Amino acid sequence: MSSKKSKLKVQTDLPLTPWETAQKRRQQSKHSLGGFFKKQRIGDKLPSLVAQRKKRLRKVLIKNLLFFSMLLLVALYFILPISKVKSIKVLAYNQHSAKQIVKLSGIKPQQLQIGVFLRQKQIQAKIKDQAPEIKKVSFAYSAQQVKLKVIEKRNLGYVSKGNLFYRIETNGKISKINHRNPVSDVPIYFNFNKSLLRRQITQQIEALSPKIMQAISEIHASPTKSDPQRVHLYMNDGNQVLATIKTLAAKMQYYPQFKSNSSQKIMIDLQVGAYSYPLQ
Repeated sequence: MSSKKSKLKVQTDLPLTPWETAQKRRQQSKHSLGGFFKKQRIGDKLPSLVAQRKKRLRKVLIKNLLFFSMLLLVALYFILPISKVKSIKVLAYNQHSAKQIVKLSGIKPQQLQIGVFLRQKQIQAKIKDQAPEIKKVSFAYSAQQVKLKVIEKRNLGYVSKGNLFYRIETNGKISKINHRNPVSDVPIYFNFNKSLLRRQITQQIEALSPKIMQAISEIHASPTKSDPQRVHLYMNDGNQVLATIKTLAAKMQYYPQFKSNSSQKIMIDLQVGAYSYPLQ
């Protein structure tokens, strides 16, 4: 018996063959993997996965509800009358001129207010281009009404065309807005058919003091061969002035002195030098 045991012990103590070593490692690997999968069973994670999925579904549902609600509200806004322009009002302007500004703006009843809001800059540019006397246009919205607040530049006078009067600006442009009753304290221009001449005369008038400008009733272009820039001014007090455009502003500052030195109506000649003589 002892000899058999010793033989078995000797046999078990013998080194393993390569095939036996590989088989042993495979068995150890199976045991270790089996333990891992036993610990990480999918059933253990199932409740948390279900909870995460429900949370994601709720988020998606809420986002969809918000999107379609907003879409419905926008659709309702465009369908309802409140989204459309019912009337246009121009502030700080007489009714006759206000109608013309509304026409120049291109805003019409039944247009969408959002469309007007998005095109404010283009509308302002369009009005200012056709009515150069306008400095700024601001917009306000009240219910279904669009309000245009107009700020004007300094009034330098009007060009007469028939029974209507049109504002003239320093760039030589003539407004498309007509006036039936012009402001009385600014001059009216006659025969200034060329844009360059209009620009030159208005720049000189703008340089005058308000008091002297308000004293001028009419300015007539009266060119001669020797002086194509000659102008004839009719004053509100009955006096008259002959001048050349390029020196008008500089010489008109002496008008009050000429006026105070005479007790009768006079013609003041400022073309070359400066002198006056009684009107016939």
